[in-house]
Amino acid sequence: MFGYNSLIKNIKAGKTTFVSVDGATCRLSEAEGFCQFETGCTGVLNGVLNFTLYLTKCSGGSVMSLSFSAVNGKKVRVGDITLLDFAEQKSEPAPDRAVYCFQDSLFDQYVKKASDNGGVHQTKPMCLVYDLVRKESFFAAQQTFDKNLFEFDLVFNKSDSVLKSLVCRIPDSSYVAGEETVSTDQLFLKAPGSERPYDILCSWGDRVRDYYKVELPEKIVAGFITGLLVSPKAEISTSQIRRQLSSSRVAPLRALGMDYLWISLDNLKKTLPGNWLYPNDKKFPEGLVNFLREVEEKGVHPGFWIGLFQMCESTEDFEKAKSFLIRNADGELSSRGEWSWEATMIDGHFPAQYSLDPGKQESLDYIGNVFSTYADWGIRYHMVDFLDTGLYHKDDAKVGYDRESYMKFMRSIKKYCHPETQLLAATGASLSMVGAVQTSRVGLDYGEGRPLEKFYPSYPATYVINGSFGSMGSPNRNAVNNLAMWSFAHGRFFQCNSNMMTVDKPIPLNEAQISTTLFGISPSPVFFGDDMDRMSPDRLSLIKKVLPRCPGMPEPVDLFRRFDTENNFIRTFVLKVEKPWATWYVCAIFNLNNSYRTIEFTPEEWNLDPEKKYRMYNFWQETYCGVVDGKRTVEIPANSAVVYRFEEVKNHPWILSTDMHVRQGDSELADVKWDATTRTLSGVAKRCPGEDGNIFIIADDSFIPENANRGLMVSKTGIDMSIIIKKAIHFENDTEAWSIKFDE
Repeated sequence: MFGYNSLIKNIKAGKTTFVSVDGATCRLSEAEGFCQFETGCTGVLNGVLNFTLYLTKCSGGSVMSLSFSAVNGKKVRVGDITLLDFAEQKSEPAPDRAVYCFQDSLFDQYVKKASDNGGVHQTKPMCLVYDLVRKESFFAAQQTFDKNLFEFDLVFNKSDSVLKSLVCRIPDSSYVAGEETVSTDQLFLKAPGSERPYDILCSWGDRVRDYYKVELPEKIVAGFITGLLVSPKAEISTSQIRRQLSSSRVAPLRALGMDYLWISLDNLKKTLPGNWLYPNDKKFPEGLVNFLREVEEKGVHPGFWIGLFQMCESTEDFEKAKSFLIRNADGELSSRGEWSWEATMIDGHFPAQYSLDPGKQESLDYIGNVFSTYADWGIRYHMVDFLDTGLYHKDDAKVGYDRESYMKFMRSIKKYCHPETQLLAATGASLSMVGAVQTSRVGLDYGEGRPLEKFYPSYPATYVINGSFGSMGSPNRNAVNNLAMWSFAHGRFFQCNSNMMTVDKPIPLNEAQISTTLFGISPSPVFFGDDMDRMSPDRLSLIKKVLPRCPGMPEPVDLFRRFDTENNFIRTFVLKVEKPWATWYVCAIFNLNNSYRTIEFTPEEWNLDPEKKYRMYNFWQETYCGVVDGKRTVEIPANSAVVYRFEEVKNHPWILSTDMHVRQGDSELADVKWDATTRTLSGVAKRCPGEDGNIFIIADDSFIPENANRGLMVSKTGIDMSIIIKKAIHFENDTEAWSIKFDE
């Protein structure tokens, strides 16, 4: 697609690359002393800037970068850089092209037809165009994230989707002077191939992961939070936390892996960013550090929210920090707005916010001391928020490239933390956080409540139900679709995080099941927003259906098949679960429309083998759906999530499902085996003492359970005359062996 070989040739010849030098736009091929060599070209731009373009072959494609130095050491301003600027030559109409419109942000992003939006699209930091019929693709992407963030602007003919223009640019600037050499980040250009688009993204993620030698923790964080759905005006933080820690209803959740506590802002004096080491004695009257020790003694790891770059006026350290805050070109402090969260107004306005300057060592020393102190306090988890406040604004006094100091700063934070501490990037999350954080948010605030204050749109409630509403309550479309769009990054750039799960009444059951499905099928770290000590028992059981957390990201299988997300929002995920004793597939379909949808699928579309037959089970309806053998049609209710389990048909009794976890066996079944000699199905179930659960087993009606009337509930389905058996398990221990013998 787009004439890859011709493009590579033109890049080496400097024909597709432009640089702004002291305000003048220069094409490389027109440089003074232009010289082309085997892996690129070199020359002098505008008489003042030396450049070298490198284009080297690598596995699967080529890698491009630029470097600059000043002629005679004179200071030169290097402005916007256009790495690529080309159009499609001699192309036939291609109406089936789609563009992966990734925005590298938490806001909505989708795959679009090339002809949508008048044929105009922007993506960053990668560009993926895929032809759905010809199975051809074009892929270019940033490979290193040390200095820049690449943007791609595409323009297609609206009538036939032929490419009129593709521009890859670096909207950044820097100065080159003396003997220094300044270089850009690397751009990867994929060679033509027949890979699926999702595989292309995953392969690129593997490339970036290997470059940065990313090591991610095996443990997936699960925990609870205080201060959101229970107002601190009604109950102070320490009381809320102690209730959760001592509750017999919460104990099973802790045994299933919920062993983190997230304290958001309550720890800060006056709840002001910048008071990082000054505790809130009103909310922690016995002393914050003493209370953290109490939490640790309960086997729970405490975590803090921190606005990494933020510094508010009137905080204890504000005067000390003034010398290393970002300033504008006139030397004045550069504003980052006001802080309104539970803040007290000063002279009729909320406290002003400013930002640490990532280009100054004093900033890193200051915040490094904060993280080191937190490590001593036992903090093992941080949401690092409002990261974009640390980026220079247009009129700020800058150090190097806009992002260069910022990225060095971000990747330096880990060395001040305890080795077991996990960092979560929130607002300002970006793929460029690779190597800086272990986890990143991939959508807007989800499952969060808000204080009962009049300046929040949810007032006089803490939560908004019945649909999406900004960042209040559950913006389901954003959470579901962004998980799909970011899923390739999981385990490669970082762990993908969908934020919080909140499911208690009066949240409607369908919305609670949507949230449970989202966190059940995905490996996202999760914090629970409910008052679990007091919540409805049936909703508490939903939390148990996502614990313990399981690895493995499901594939969004319909990203390149469903484009009308405004009027017909359907998103389908398929997870392949592989165990030594079995392989099955869990499929989640989200219908976020106000009416039901009929979905037709083939096995291939859901990553199933078309040559095999699969038993199909509806998790939420607890219903056997028969055998899938070819094309199948299902109906999905309005504003709901449906979860199906598929496993290959066997000629003996076997697992159909469980009701203990959304993944239906991934965590709660340690082993299952069939002994043909003794005609016995047996296994080992895993949970925690005191819990109860059911295993559902299916067999054709030639297999009769020996003790069918002794503790087993057996039904016969009219779908195909199979028998379905409920095996109830009460857990006296963490594991329970079970078996069912069948008559001869």
